[in-house]
Amino acid sequence: MQDGVSFDEHHHRFDILRGHLAENDDFWYLMRAEENRVLYGGNVEQKPRAAPSAPPRRYFNCFYDSFKQREGEFCRKLLKEVLQKEWAERDRLNEYERDEFYGISRFAGRVLGVPEWSRLHCVSLPLMESEEFGRRMIVSEFFAMLLEAVSLFEVLHRRTIVFAEEPLARKPIEGEEVHEWVESRRLQVERERREALALEAGERQRNLAYFSWKQQQAYQVFLFEQSEQEERMDVERLQRFHAGVLAQHFHKEHKEARYHQLKYQMRQRLLPVELTRTIVGDEVTERSAIMLLQHDRFCALQAEEVKSYLWTRRNALLNELVDRERGGEGCADIYM
Repeated sequence: MQDGVSFDEHHHRFDILRGHLAENDDFWYLMRAEENRVLYGGNVEQKPRAAPSAPPRRYFNCFYDSFKQREGEFCRKLLKEVLQKEWAERDRLNEYERDEFYGISRFAGRVLGVPEWSRLHCVSLPLMESEEFGRRMIVSEFFAMLLEAVSLFEVLHRRTIVFAEEPLARKPIEGEEVHEWVESRRLQVERERREALALEAGERQRNLAYFSWKQQQAYQVFLFEQSEQEERMDVERLQRFHAGVLAQHFHKEHKEARYHQLKYQMRQRLLPVELTRTIVGDEVTERSAIMLLQHDRFCALQAEEVKSYLWTRRNALLNELVDRERGGEGCADIYM
């Protein structure tokens, strides 16, 4: 018995395997019945009734439950790889069983002293001769003996495998399975941690993008307000300009209309001759005084300009003279 596994667990595993094969493979059940008949005697011709289904027991539930934590592409790929490896192992097992059966058939002829039996699965004969040889072997009386001997050897070999070799081979397999499960669990935890970090980084990037978008929107609103304020100021300036133009035009029209109105009124009400002469004389006197004042101020301004020009020219000549006296080492500005 394998260390660490009780007899009940061995028995339960054997019952599960037997029930599965009995439900799906009648030939296997008939072979087991023949095996029991050879070993223990008796005759079993019918399949036993299926026992009431017991609650399924699964080993390494943590390994199987780890596939249920996430429904994603990674789990589907991993499950697909597991199924492919299982199918490959099943094909190898079937090939080994077939080679084993052929070896038992060839070995039976040498052990029992019947050389013809060793050529039962030989394909060196032509097709017609091999078929005729097979038919003769089937109808001969030695076929029952051969089948019984082969079944006996197979039973003994299977018993040896089940009770001697299988426990020794199962222990390292289970140990490797535990290590592989621990490694897969570690990789899964690492992957979940990376996914959590990636999710957190994505959330942070989305928050930063949202805040940047909000800031951009606020800046756009500020620019729109500034442009709207500038446009309103431009409109107000245009309104003031047009209002000023209209006011000037109105003032000009009003002034001209007032002038024509006063002129019309003056024509309606003629002044006396003496008063007219007095007004005209005063106007001529004022105009003459204004013209004389303008002439005097123009002459004074002209004299100031000439005086300023002469002073400037004098200072320039003095600077040139000082520069020549110093040997051209610079100019001295003299301001009087």
